[in-house]
Amino acid sequence: MRFADSKKGQAGLSLVELLVVMGILAVLAALIVPSYHHFKRQAEKATCLSHMKSVHAGLGNHWQDKGYWPQMPAEMLEADESKFFEFWIKSLEPYGVSQANWLCPTDKIDPEKWEENKTGSYIPCAFDARHATPHRWNQPWLMERGNNHGQGAHIAMPDGSIFPSMKPFEGIR
Repeated sequence: MRFADSKKGQAGLSLVELLVVMGILAVLAALIVPSYHHFKRQAEKATCLSHMKSVHAGLGNHWQDKGYWPQMPAEMLEADESKFFEFWIKSLEPYGVSQANWLCPTDKIDPEKWEENKTGSYIPCAFDARHATPHRWNQPWLMERGNNHGQGAHIAMPDGSIFPSMKPFEGIR
């Protein structure tokens, strides 16, 4: 950098120096932008797994507290999606599972529509009212509705492990 006449007190920057600085900034931006997208997806996946664990814990707490799996009334089995999720949200609210826990941040559901028409990213499995049924046959308790993270839908098992359906032996505890 050259300094102009000291009497004027103004610093000067040549066009070449300005272009070099802009080139360096462009290279840094090109390196940062793709990694930002990767880290954002990783954070969304971690939040999704956290939400699944919260719903799983709510199901387990309901089962321990009442001695049976939440039982959806038979007439609601044919209900629309909004009524289905409204039942599950209300059933697990006393156990600390909020409405927000039912939605994966990667799922492209419009949050404004989600408030009006209850929906969710995770589908709980149906079991009968017998106490031991949810732990028999190692059936999943909860499944993600879609392949939001590129390895298949996540599945939550009775022991709390969560794994992607394309890699069934890589349980996340």
